[in-house]
Amino acid sequence: MNSRKLFLIIIIAFILAIIVISFSSCYNQKKATAQFSKAAINYPIIPAEYCAVTFPPKEKLIKGDSVLVTDTLYMADGVVTDTLTTKDTVYITKTEVKTKVVTNTITRTDTIRQTDQAQVKAITIKRDEIQSLLVKKTNEYDKVKKNRDWWRIVAICCMAVIGLGLLFKLRSVFNVSK
Repeated sequence: MNSRKLFLIIIIAFILAIIVISFSSCYNQKKATAQFSKAAINYPIIPAEYCAVTFPPKEKLIKGDSVLVTDTLYMADGVVTDTLTTKDTVYITKTEVKTKVVTNTITRTDTIRQTDQAQVKAITIKRDEIQSLLVKKTNEYDKVKKNRDWWRIVAICCMAVIGLGLLFKLRSVFNVSK
């Protein structure tokens, strides 16, 4: 009786173990997203540091052009008059004084482009998934095409057999001999 009880307990424990294992699930994307979101809400520095270390931004310096702009400014300072009198003729000389200011401005344009590596990685993963799906669908199409071709061959053979059967039947009906 004792061994029977022990055997029954072992069976029940085994069944319970199978039930527990069957109801437990794998670590999937939904659970990972939920845990990451929970961590981001409660301890935002941890996921931020993880993302910063795992996916640092890439900086790329793009050398631009240097543009030289020359600006010339003339300013009138005034008019200087000089009068010279000789006998009965008066000569008046007016000289306009202008100041010339030349300004050279060099504008240099460089661009710093930052790339978010996390986004690049996510896009790369999605691209790989789409490519694998494309390969899978192409293989499925090839299988369907081979299957369709096989059925065509079967149909042609059946038609040939039926045609030969009809030919022999007609031969016997009309008594055609070679």
